[in-house]
Amino acid sequence: MSMKPRVKPRGAFWLLLWMAAFFAGGSALFVSDTAKADSLSVQVDRQSISLNETLTLTVSYEGRQVNSDPDFSGLSQFDVLANHKSTQHSIINGNISASTEWQLTLAPRNSGQVLIPPLSLQGQHSKALTITVTEPSSDPGGREDVFLETFVDKSTVHVQEQFIITYRLHFNQSVDSLDTGQFSIAQARVEELPRVDYQKTLGNTAYGVAEFRYAVFPDASGTIQVPAQTWTVRTTDQPGMNRFGFGGGRFKLHRVRTRELAITVSPKPTDYPVQKPWLPAQNLRITEQWSRSPDEFRVGEPITRTVTVTAEGVGPEQLPPVFDERGTDDLKFYPDKPEQDKQLTAQGVTGTRTESVAIVPNRAGELNLPELSVTWWNTAENRVETAVLPARVLHVAPTDAQSAQSQTAEVVAPKTVIEPITPAPVIAVSSSWWPLIALLLAGGNVVFLALWWRASRRVAQSPGAPQQHTNPGLSQALRELDSACRSKDAAATRSALQHWARLHWPGRQTTLQDIGRWSSDPAFAGELAKLDALLFANDALSTEGRQTVDFEELSKAARRFRPTSDQPSQSTLPPLYKVS
Repeated sequence: MSMKPRVKPRGAFWLLLWMAAFFAGGSALFVSDTAKADSLSVQVDRQSISLNETLTLTVSYEGRQVNSDPDFSGLSQFDVLANHKSTQHSIINGNISASTEWQLTLAPRNSGQVLIPPLSLQGQHSKALTITVTEPSSDPGGREDVFLETFVDKSTVHVQEQFIITYRLHFNQSVDSLDTGQFSIAQARVEELPRVDYQKTLGNTAYGVAEFRYAVFPDASGTIQVPAQTWTVRTTDQPGMNRFGFGGGRFKLHRVRTRELAITVSPKPTDYPVQKPWLPAQNLRITEQWSRSPDEFRVGEPITRTVTVTAEGVGPEQLPPVFDERGTDDLKFYPDKPEQDKQLTAQGVTGTRTESVAIVPNRAGELNLPELSVTWWNTAENRVETAVLPARVLHVAPTDAQSAQSQTAEVVAPKTVIEPITPAPVIAVSSSWWPLIALLLAGGNVVFLALWWRASRRVAQSPGAPQQHTNPGLSQALRELDSACRSKDAAATRSALQHWARLHWPGRQTTLQDIGRWSSDPAFAGELAKLDALLFANDALSTEGRQTVDFEELSKAARRFRPTSDQPSQSTLPPLYKVS
């Protein structure tokens, strides 16, 4: 049996090699087709637009599905007004592909050649585009649906002087939304004023007009630049909707631009008084009110004076104080905290400052109340002016106790004629008479002392004799007064004094001023007036006031008080209605 040698199948080797190459090539072709499918492209609806118009940028990504957005940070020369994203999937010959698209509404910020830089996503990059942006037409002529005008009331002002910028928006369709952006000016304070709305006809077209006004107060001299701004207005095409409101129909975006302004700011005029606070205003007035008539001033009794300064074209923080809180030598001032207010109108800012002060005279007579004045710069007339409340003379009446003392002092004493003393002749007396004379003098003194003691007993035992501290309620009231005075509690002291006074004068409404008048004790009345002023003063002066009131003297004066026959009657009628 013959055996043939085994031969290896050479064709199988080549078959395996060909199959490996085929699959490798197919894989490479698939990868190449996939890489080719991933692409990022951009396109715009217009290459040339006006500065007040918008354009649509379409960004398309073909390939795999993506969850992120392209990097839009490079679109810094445009305002992105809208961004809508959509994704579509498709299967062609069993192959699954995705397409993602972004539609952006862009508004240019500046005119000229504006670049849309390449965008990137998933390692893919788009090409750059250049857009030509032209200036908008300067003469709308009533033919635009929406247009904007810019006005300023002054082109030259002084530092801190108010000027008003007005933006007048015209529209003949319903305004669905409005974006004016952030309004601010470097080195200036801005106050937004109330909007003014009205209608206006241009040619044969009726327009709604909305005026947006801003009051500007420059902080430094020089030139202030008010930058141009771009507003975005969305309207509907419904006829007759020429006002702000919501409507149906199709929406349209409008881009309108304000005009750039340059304002010259001058420093404070050289003829303005150096020692006076700088205050530019259109108008300024100063007024006063009194809690009671100034003719009713009495020593130790406060009357409140309220002064109000009102200035047009000025903020309340610019108004200076008007009172000298130190008062005068004869008048004590107890001021309240000033009140500030401002009113915003279409014509600008009106500032108000109100100051109130309680005035307490220290002595009776004619006292001078100084004038009050506010110096200001009249921006309408370009001159220095001063608003004045003139000085006045206050006729201050004394307290009742002081009046009684004055009347007593005015009683004319009888004249005493002093004769020259002539030495009496020396009479020689016998020494035997001296014991008898001494005995007679001693007896006379004893008789006089006996008669005086008997008269005192009769007065003490009489029904009308004053019994100061036999009343238990009065003793308790004095103990309460002592306790309040030791703690220097002004409110508690006043309450204890009024309780003590009602026991002496039942049925009468007692105030500290009444107690001082009825007591006929000048020292007592003076301390009561100080206590009344302390209670009227504000918190900042309370500590100083407690140091000036002699609480110990108040307690001692109440204990040494004795009722007399000339005390006020028990009638409950106020003093004004008593029959003289």
